[in-house]
Amino acid sequence: MLNTRSLWNALFKPASSKFTLEELRELYGVLVRNPVVTEANRAVVVETIRRVAEYMIWGDQHEPRIFDFFLENSIMTYLHRVLLQPANRSGEVAKQVLQTLSIIIQNVRSETAVFFLFSNNHLNNIVDLDFDYDDEEVLGYYISFLKTINLKLNPGTVQFFINAHRGDAAGSSQTSFPLYTRAVKLAHNREGMVRAAVRTLTLHVYSVADPGILSFVTSPPVSQHFTEVALYLAEQVVVSACRLHSSWQGQAVGSIAGRRKNTAAQLQRRCCRYAFEAKECEQATDCSCG
Repeated sequence: MLNTRSLWNALFKPASSKFTLEELRELYGVLVRNPVVTEANRAVVVETIRRVAEYMIWGDQHEPRIFDFFLENSIMTYLHRVLLQPANRSGEVAKQVLQTLSIIIQNVRSETAVFFLFSNNHLNNIVDLDFDYDDEEVLGYYISFLKTINLKLNPGTVQFFINAHRGDAAGSSQTSFPLYTRAVKLAHNREGMVRAAVRTLTLHVYSVADPGILSFVTSPPVSQHFTEVALYLAEQVVVSACRLHSSWQGQAVGSIAGRRKNTAAQLQRRCCRYAFEAKECEQATDCSCG
């Protein structure tokens, strides 16, 4: 279990005894000596990453020399390299790194700190990694990480989120927006919390007035997400119509009740016919439509 309480408690202890540049150098030395995480050093690396987060947040707010140390030694590069090891994208290492990044992003205040975190594409690269989504805890930390990054997206920071790459064909280019593309892949996750977070995230993306974002989300293949949303809504209408129709089965047919039942049946037939033609809703062939 990650020690969140100790992280926050440490931030509010007297600074003179808690945070020193010498101790930070020692912590960094531990990371340097452990570039590959194994069963033998996993606990040490996880705890060191937690302590480094404390220093980064406190240094941003109180001691420029400490934060300068992070700039000079590319701590973000280390975190990215740790997650490049497939075994570290599940379990305690993944949870600690994702939690550490979320806490840092939430709490840094200076423009220099924000630039440091989002430059060099480290966060985009981490977002675009394949984590163990079957692990509910890892998935929860990953979604929290996406939500935290999303809060920093605005017209002034768009350049950190959208990247242009050289395409396969000569002279062509490709654009990537990992925060958005990774989020919409989880739009139909079985967890309601995940689906709700994705809806909130995408709505915020759409609210940012930027031509680059507009062009990206409305261009294939990414624009397929809107088709999927429309088909999902159509499916829900069909399901609702089928349930409404079924609710009237076996009831006495009076003048008013009969009209309501007929209306429900007509709605059901129309919706089922639409879904059948779209070939996207299994409910269409399962309904007892007339």
